[in-house]
Amino acid sequence: MSDAIDRFIGELEAHLSDLPKDEIEEAVSYYREYLNDAVESGEDPENALNRLGTAEKIAAVIRVETSIDRARSNPGVRNYGAVLKNSFRVITTPFSILFLSMFVMLSGGIFITFYAGAFCTFLGSVLSLAAVIYEAANMSGKFIIEIIGILGAGIMFSAVLMLATICLYKLGRLFIRLSVWTIGKILNKPQQKGAPLKRTADEKSKPIRTAVRLFSVLSFAGFVVFAVSGLPMRYFNIFNSMKPQDVELMSYEFDIDQLNEISVETAHSIVIVSEGSGDKVRFIYEKPDWLDCAFAAEGNTVRFREKSNGRLPFFELVSLHESLTELKVYIPKDAGVKRMTVKSKGGHVFVSDLPLSIRVETMNGSIQVNLPDTDSVNVAAETSKGVIYSNNTPAGQKTGGKTVYAINAGSDKTVELQSANGDIRINK
Repeated sequence: MSDAIDRFIGELEAHLSDLPKDEIEEAVSYYREYLNDAVESGEDPENALNRLGTAEKIAAVIRVETSIDRARSNPGVRNYGAVLKNSFRVITTPFSILFLSMFVMLSGGIFITFYAGAFCTFLGSVLSLAAVIYEAANMSGKFIIEIIGILGAGIMFSAVLMLATICLYKLGRLFIRLSVWTIGKILNKPQQKGAPLKRTADEKSKPIRTAVRLFSVLSFAGFVVFAVSGLPMRYFNIFNSMKPQDVELMSYEFDIDQLNEISVETAHSIVIVSEGSGDKVRFIYEKPDWLDCAFAAEGNTVRFREKSNGRLPFFELVSLHESLTELKVYIPKDAGVKRMTVKSKGGHVFVSDLPLSIRVETMNGSIQVNLPDTDSVNVAAETSKGVIYSNNTPAGQKTGGKTVYAINAGSDKTVELQSANGDIRINK
């Protein structure tokens, strides 16, 4: 071998010094053999070297080829970044630089979206399982079936999200392979498809296939446990506004001369307040198996409060939707009740012909009031996202992001109506 070839090989090794040793040896062996063959065939070493180009240029080409092979066998952000860095070192024409830059921006945005989606679904899987475990830990031990059911749901949702994570991750890697293949075509670099690469890819995919099978089994098992617990049917009935068939009817009565104030608070049952007869204020409550109620008499004030009994997991979210169970309050005309307060998170409130001061507040529930005499009752209504109707006609004024409506009759009786998201209907 000539001194010129030795110098070329030495320079080539120096330019490739940061590559793995086996890759350096493979590249150097190829070019040493190529040059030796040229010399043995009678070609002048200097001519052979001039035809190849400088060692720095050859090293740049080798870096591109090795980085492409590495990205194909192990597609990832780091390897893809190495392909881009080495590719921009070898292209020289402005058109090629512009075309490659545009392709990089497009492809990079797409596979980063896949990876970001995979991260979000993975995070959602972990957080959803943690939330379910926390919810189950805070449930009463007497509802063991529901506890097991919600844990099954947590496993199911977490496993499904993990499957989505794997899918997005695989799509991201596939898109990197396609991007690398396209860059190779742009640079006119042949894509090597040897058996070692296939075996490496197969070996790397085994853990992923195992994970897919595992999470598929977990999602199915979780679904079965969740379905057997009966929770899906309860959720289905509530979110489809279907009245439960099995309710416990509860009734309470109070003498009219014992009360001058009533306070009612429900989670998501409907409240119906209307005029009653006789000498009793009556409460009739339809209690489903996931709710409980409490009465408290304090002097001349009666307080009713509806709450969860702990059977239905994530009740704070469920209660945002109406339940068609009802609380009916009948107040005789001659009762001494002067004021009433009604609050509900998800339930609707209906009030009919009551000559008393009343305040109604809801979050998502609608409010409907039938006024006995608009000339003797002050009205103040306010809703943030709903609509106020007066005799089925939109009414009120927009102010500060809310709709307000008022009637000032100069009376000592006032009807105050407030809803965050529900409509308010006032019938005169």
